[in-house]
Amino acid sequence: MHFYCKFNISPYPGQCHNPKEGTLERIELKEGVEIIPFVSIIETPGHSPDMLGLVIETDKGKIVISGDAISSESQTNLSTRPADILLFNPDLYDISRKKILKLADYIIPGHDKMFKNKSN
Repeated sequence: MHFYCKFNISPYPGQCHNPKEGTLERIELKEGVEIIPFVSIIETPGHSPDMLGLVIETDKGKIVISGDAISSESQTNLSTRPADILLFNPDLYDISRKKILKLADYIIPGHDKMFKNKSN
């Protein structure tokens, strides 16, 4: 198992921890970087400034692990969103949701089970 950490508030590129092997390495965590075959980074700021998700290429389509960029299926309705106080940047939040909805065949949200994206 690997853990990836991104630090937006510094020029440090990010890091990958492998606790089993006791290793830590610097890794560039930004949009489009493939961290393992068929799994790449998607930047989804808005809920927080440093939000990242994963895009997984499968034989059934693209699965996006969205975290809180889309916390539940109800957040695919672009005419609603959480209270602005819960968002770092409401405009970036909407941009990130649209990006995920345009890309994903399936979404694994931050607080719910995986669902088929009906908007693309």
